[in-house]
Amino acid sequence: MNRAARPPRFTPRQIQGRLSAVSVTVLLTFLAQILPATAADRGFYVGVTAPLDYLDVTFEKTVDNTDPNTLVPAPLAGQIFQDRDSSKSLTYGIGFVAGYHLPFPGTGFFVSAEFDVELPRGTVDGQLPGIGSSPGRNQLGESWPDQWTFEKKRSYGVSFKLGGSPGPLNFWDLRVYGLAGIRLVEAEFTTRFNGCLSPVPCSGGEFSPGTESRDQDFRGWVAGAGVEKMLGDHIGFRAEVRRPKSGNERWTTPFQDVRVNVPASVTASGTNLTVGLITYF
Repeated sequence: MNRAARPPRFTPRQIQGRLSAVSVTVLLTFLAQILPATAADRGFYVGVTAPLDYLDVTFEKTVDNTDPNTLVPAPLAGQIFQDRDSSKSLTYGIGFVAGYHLPFPGTGFFVSAEFDVELPRGTVDGQLPGIGSSPGRNQLGESWPDQWTFEKKRSYGVSFKLGGSPGPLNFWDLRVYGLAGIRLVEAEFTTRFNGCLSPVPCSGGEFSPGTESRDQDFRGWVAGAGVEKMLGDHIGFRAEVRRPKSGNERWTTPFQDVRVNVPASVTASGTNLTVGLITYF
């Protein structure tokens, strides 16, 4: 009489190997389903942009006559004058972007990381009102009515975007997104003055004209939102609104000969509107 056949026994190592094989098979099947769907949508992109900045620049200057050995005559000796001026202007330029776009399969949402550089044109100009009792407010110890100019030279940024095409936007090939990142702005700040550097009040041609230019770096974060319209399989038109938030630049100009210190600062803020054409690879 034959014995009933017993089911084969598997060692723990064999069971683990079979489970691993099944897991790999399931994983490969899953990747085979999602990779073809995303390969056409994700990838690198480059583009050219046209930024328009509404810049708001504030220049603050302090004239400190409190040095015990100051040569500033009375009654200005020992006093501190704080002067301030703000000005707004539109600037324009050209920019270039490069990034990577990665969609979330089956959700309609995406993330992207982007680097951009802008080459702005245009300046913001202003003039301090000046503080003093002389007709020109430009005697020693007074806050002279300096003319000033702020000019952005270059701007660099790294931003991250999160968005998608919810609802009817997908039908129109529209993407909306929010963005956040960091930014570096290289600028030049120039002041032009005409004042008296002598303890004896100046008149006529005794005033000393001059110009001082300083390179400045503004670092900070930026936040905003954008919309992009696909014009084909690989070309997109975008428009973004950004609100940068950066610190200020501070420095002190010492007039050692007459024992007067002049601390100053520049703050730049504003709103940025950028349009551009993007090519996806």
